[in-house]
Amino acid sequence: MKIGILTQPLRNNYGGILQAHALQALLKSMGHDAIIINRQYAYPPNGLLLRRFLSLFKCIIRRYLLGNKNVNIANPFDRHYTADRGWTYDFSMLRKFVKHEIRQSRPLRSSKAVAKYVKKQQFDCFIVGSDQVWREEYSPCITDYFLGFLPDDCKAKKIAYAASFGVSVDPIESNLDECTKLVCRFEAISVREESGVKLMKEIFDLDARLVLDPTLLMDAWHYRALVNKEDVKPSGVVSYILDETSEKQDIIDNITNEVGSIYTRILLFPFRNRCENPKSVSISQWLAAIDNADFVVTDSFHGCVFSIIFKKKFVAIGNKERGLDRFISLLGRLGLQDRLVCSLEEFECRKDALMTAPDYAAVDLKLDNWRKDSLDFLGKVLS
Repeated sequence: MKIGILTQPLRNNYGGILQAHALQALLKSMGHDAIIINRQYAYPPNGLLLRRFLSLFKCIIRRYLLGNKNVNIANPFDRHYTADRGWTYDFSMLRKFVKHEIRQSRPLRSSKAVAKYVKKQQFDCFIVGSDQVWREEYSPCITDYFLGFLPDDCKAKKIAYAASFGVSVDPIESNLDECTKLVCRFEAISVREESGVKLMKEIFDLDARLVLDPTLLMDAWHYRALVNKEDVKPSGVVSYILDETSEKQDIIDNITNEVGSIYTRILLFPFRNRCENPKSVSISQWLAAIDNADFVVTDSFHGCVFSIIFKKKFVAIGNKERGLDRFISLLGRLGLQDRLVCSLEEFECRKDALMTAPDYAAVDLKLDNWRKDSLDFLGKVLS
């Protein structure tokens, strides 16, 4: 079966990239031909583009004629264009993984472009998921993630696998009426969070199955096969923090002192400045750091996921702005809810318990049952 997958743009998100890789790899192992439909944000409007090209021209003069090395030479078409070199970052290592390890279409920057592409490809099935595909503020075009680009008479199967709203209140606002009509065309709907099951019923009056994030459908050895030998080394206490605060750093320092090992800091945005020019770590380095950690501290959902996959001691710091429900749903279902803290005070109150290893024998029993149920859902809807 030829399957088109709709997921969030694969740019600078380790978890987002790995969940797309995992779902595609799983479908391939099931005998399907799966392609990521590479829906990207539209290019900036002409007026903004003109101003950016003028800015770029000035930057070239300042950088190469006047010798100002703190000026950035950036692509005017980039969604995050800036002339300030201090606020640019290099995601080339992530783009390299996506290019070589994930099969996807060319960039499609409008609903019309998506419709034209899928018509030519003649897909037998479309899968929407995972990550926060049904969170409007994160989406290039929310109706595309409800397959609004397909004509009403399209006979291809329409499935949501582990689709996530990310939040428990008002995930879709401006296009809710259209999304309500479109979602009724889906043959099967599954979501990643318990709050998603509730939202599907409250907003759309539809039942949804609770399934695993695609990354958890694959075991540790699948991801270890993606790691380069030179990246395998002790990493001590590993922090992967998306939104840094002094309180989160206090938790990290506390754990590092307690464990008494080296500290490895993974940044999502390794900002450049005059003294350094860091790149984002590669997928291989990111996986290896977690796999070889003594302890992981993270406010990332997929940071939690891979701590569980690699059976690590870990603390999850609640990240309300990016969506807390996915932490609560995953950790609660696996009996790991005590790993989640929302403040330094809460960490200190439960420090002794948090410093011990989770009971992974019990976790694996729950995870295996949930994995079988999730695979059963996919197997049946794709048969």
